[in-house]
Amino acid sequence: MSRLYLGTKRLRSVADDAPTAVYLADFDHGALNLQRAVAFLLDPSFLACHPLRSDILYAVAESSDGFREESLLATWKIEADGSLTLLKTLGCGGTCGCHLSVHPSGKFLFVACYVSGQLAIFSLDAWGVPQRRTQLLSFVGRGPHPVRQQSPHIHFVQSDPAGEYVLATDLGSDRIVSLALREGVWEPVATCVCRPGCGPRHGVFSADGTGFFVINELDGSLDRYRYTHGILTLEKTTRIPEGGSGGAIATTGRFLYVSLRGTSEIGVLDGDLRLLQRVSSGGVEPRFAGLTPDGAYLLVCNQGSRNIRVYQVLEEGTLQAMENDVEIPWPAAAQFVEKP
Repeated sequence: MSRLYLGTKRLRSVADDAPTAVYLADFDHGALNLQRAVAFLLDPSFLACHPLRSDILYAVAESSDGFREESLLATWKIEADGSLTLLKTLGCGGTCGCHLSVHPSGKFLFVACYVSGQLAIFSLDAWGVPQRRTQLLSFVGRGPHPVRQQSPHIHFVQSDPAGEYVLATDLGSDRIVSLALREGVWEPVATCVCRPGCGPRHGVFSADGTGFFVINELDGSLDRYRYTHGILTLEKTTRIPEGGSGGAIATTGRFLYVSLRGTSEIGVLDGDLRLLQRVSSGGVEPRFAGLTPDGAYLLVCNQGSRNIRVYQVLEEGTLQAMENDVEIPWPAAAQFVEKP
């Protein structure tokens, strides 16, 4: 049996006062069992664990209005019974934090701030606790979309497998920025200019680290890049028919799984971006799609319909829905952790 935590985020287009929280759940051979809320805070929309300490959990959340007030980074210690003990809360500096990740060294944590178009960087101590925000990087640029691309919008940040570079997608200016650590400071060292109006949202590295796949929100396309030491070279693009806006992307190493928020579907593709299957997400607005650590199941967080659907990953990569949907207010992310 595995343990996981679920993050939540309200859809502001829906008038509803349902509370948001971090929830504890168990997962056993395809069965997702919601236990209880373990931390109440506003819109803990994305979660991550420390790479070297399985008992440290992070969330990016809001202080009040995520569009105008700075976002928060919350850090907890995971207790033996799954409860969370708050260790620290820090301001991110930027607004509408939507993604975070921890450097493989365990020394740095990065938060993508969507509305302000900034990247917050925190230093972590030996216990994985953030000490302070060391940098707040601001970006410039815009894209052709008259509403969504008037300014930079950082949506995703992730270290490469070697920890040599960090990639950040800018949905607002159609760019992917590579950063490297230079004399203790993270600096932009390369920029990949994407197709105008595509809106890069979320990415994942290939199993060997030589490829990088990106789901684009504004045109629903999927890009495959060759990756070499911070440099991205576009190799192939595909557009899933009537795919609508892209959401999240996950990979088993052989197959890709993308959530299509516009049509509330999941697309299954192989490494050459050939579409193998399209299935219903089991709800509305699939904000997140993530695999179990063994790659045997896919969890889809349907933010709009407030439910999570579980799929079994079959041998040929296609999906088979399990009949055990879980209802939860505004599901937005899932993070598996090791039990002590």
